[in-house]
Amino acid sequence: LDDFEDDDDFHDFDDFDDEDQGRRRGMSFELTGHSLGGGAATIVAMRLVASDRRVSKVVSFGAPKVTNARGAHLFASRVPLLRVLTNDDPIPTLPSMDLASHVFGFYRHFGHRLVLYEEEDDDDDEDHAEDDTKGGLKKSTEK
Repeated sequence: LDDFEDDDDFHDFDDFDDEDQGRRRGMSFELTGHSLGGGAATIVAMRLVASDRRVSKVVSFGAPKVTNARGAHLFASRVPLLRVLTNDDPIPTLPSMDLASHVFGFYRHFGHRLVLYEEEDDDDDEDHAEDDTKGGLKKSTEK
């Protein structure tokens, strides 16, 4: 880590002059990740838009929930998130509900949801039942 911090190729955003900062502020970010990386991509996108950076697309694959209902409401219209998941992946159901959930609020997903499944799979999937659509692309109805 010490070598990385001394690396001449690494610069903090504030190290750039005003012209560079203006150009960089106009940049648009596209983020993606799988599982924990999908959760990280979602959090990074939330942090970017909170600091007035533009995020044009976030695609997560099998990501866990990363915020509560308040955060989901705050960022649902600001972070263009597509969550891709399968019926049998347990990671998107995490973190599970526990005592802390009752105190601090339940974790929630936000964004659009695309469920990949095999056509012969007619079972109801309670773990991912956020709305009444089985498969396809539909905006999350959670509030």
